Amino acid sequence: MIHYISWISKNQWGVTYLVSNAGFWVRAYYAGAQKKGERYLYPILDDNHKTVIYYAFDTSDQLERFLSMAKVVWVWPKLAFELSNTSESDLRDAVATMDTKFFQAIPGIGPKLAKRLVVELKDTMTSDELVSLTIDRTLYRDIVKTLSNLGYTTTYVDRALQSCPHPLDKDHLPDIMKYVITQM
Repeated sequence: MIHYISWISKNQWGVTYLVSNAGFWVRAYYAGAQKKGERYLYPILDDNHKTVIYYAFDTSDQLERFLSMAKVVWVWPKLAFELSNTSESDLRDAVATMDTKFFQAIPGIGPKLAKRLVVELKDTMTSDELVSLTIDRTLYRDIVKTLSNLGYTTTYVDRALQSCPHPLDKDHLPDIMKYVITQM
């Protein structure tokens, strides 16, 4: 569920509140600098505190990055929000060079979590960059994981999948695996 509202921001006690009219206030995490305008709100249900937490974004691109980051295993919503507000090129460079210091600069991330994030995001970004592939992300991860256990690299699997003549779906999985293995 995504909300789109026109609002005015007000900071009180270090928290950003979004006001859509004089009587309706929404507490939201917002990293932008604009004081008023139209923004995207994304609600997250917090079961521990029995409440809804809102995250506000300036653009739909930030929202899409937030949603894609939130799907990664070791990324919780607050971290996904922080990552979605970083420069996309800086994030891609940090993942490509395996720069754990970039992630450790974000509050709450230590050395171990930074290493896990680099590994998880590297797999995710690699699969996102396969523009020509129309493959389910979980199927892609299963194929890469299985073949990496057999000694194949992710880049090799990516190249082989791009030239695969079979439809990239679960029904053709044996044919896909056979094709990728025989491409060596």
